[in-house]
Amino acid sequence: MGNYHLSGGIFRLAFLEGHFPFFPWLSFFLAGILSGRWLQSGQKKHILVFGCISLCVGTCLALFNLAGFDFAVSGPLLRACKIIPRFYPALSPITLLLVGLVLVTVFAVTFIEARWKVDPNHPIVCLGRTSLTFLFVHVVVFREISRYFHFWRKFSITETLLITFIMLILFGISAAMW
Repeated sequence: MGNYHLSGGIFRLAFLEGHFPFFPWLSFFLAGILSGRWLQSGQKKHILVFGCISLCVGTCLALFNLAGFDFAVSGPLLRACKIIPRFYPALSPITLLLVGLVLVTVFAVTFIEARWKVDPNHPIVCLGRTSLTFLFVHVVVFREISRYFHFWRKFSITETLLITFIMLILFGISAAMW
């Protein structure tokens, strides 16, 4: 994934296969633009349809690979069908599944919001406003500082979930107070 000596060199990494390559992650940006326009024009069902299509296509691609179809397990279409349980590299199935999940969630939240008004100072709303803060804390505190103090990947899944929920609660309280 980080070998720029392969064909395509640094451009292959920047656009397709690096940690945050341009094209796979561009899909989230474009899905957000479409969702925003559909929300503004009152076409919320388009978000649900697009999300369901993304989920179906991502699932089908992964199933082709899991079923062992030749085109999906070897050759040039391998990257289009291979499912891996992580974000890196962002292959087609995981990207489509994540985009679909986000879009269906956006539809569900707007559906709920239309029926039950949520106070602008509700902790969940405040958490949404602090998402870039979460990113900063995640990268700097939990990744970089934990490596320095040798805590990186030392916690069990249960401990990690507990830390995550405690941090969400603390962020929710501090975001509401902010």
